[in-house]
Amino acid sequence: MLEQLTPQDTPAEPKPEQVRADAEADAGLEKELDESRPAIHRKRAPSVDRRKVERCEHRVELGARARTCPRCGQPERRIGSDASRVPEYVPGHFVEHEWRLR
Repeated sequence: MLEQLTPQDTPAEPKPEQVRADAEADAGLEKELDESRPAIHRKRAPSVDRRKVERCEHRVELGARARTCPRCGQPERRIGSDASRVPEYVPGHFVEHEWRLR
């Protein structure tokens, strides 16, 4: 089969001018497509004014066993504090629940 190929049957390399013209035509079509697509405007979710949110604070007391060291049995000291805040939607408004250790 290779013997039957003649120089006119081999695919010719495209000329640089043709490559540039094709690239410019493609770029023009891409620009046209971009302009025809509708712009996507995403609406932001309405923000909640945190000053108007009802707050409900819950204090959690740990038992004596949870406050002692399991290895030596000495009472543990509090190093810092941690709070867990969970928003809840009650029809018409938000309530923010906050749990803290005593």
